[in-house]
Amino acid sequence: MTTKKYRNATIKLLVWLLLLGASWWYLAGHPAEKSSLLSGVEVLSHRAQMRFASIQWADTSALEQQYKLSRYMDEMLYTAQHTSGCEESTLISEIHATMDELDSLSAAAAVEQSSHYRNTIRNREMSIQDHCASSSDTE
Repeated sequence: MTTKKYRNATIKLLVWLLLLGASWWYLAGHPAEKSSLLSGVEVLSHRAQMRFASIQWADTSALEQQYKLSRYMDEMLYTAQHTSGCEESTLISEIHATMDELDSLSAAAAVEQSSHYRNTIRNREMSIQDHCASSSDTE
């Protein structure tokens, strides 16, 4: 009886490893699927952090606003990195510096300076559209 259970468990493990390998192979060939999978994990992590913060504090709107600013910065960085002409630009290092600055702030300080960060986001997005697109046009 134990040998049969061992054999069944071994077969299940091998099938599981085969399916896992097939999943990784598929994700390696389809980057959009991989990014959607990773963003799902990020969303779950964010929700868990918000749930934990709501236990400690009654109002989590400041933390939520800091997450939104951080997400906008991530999207802007992605856009800059994937816009032709921006790959080697100093704009990307400026975006990284602003992201580090935002991450180092407390949630309350980020809310106080949110208008500054929104203006920075708007200016950097305009720079991406103007400089990066125009530099790729001139090449």
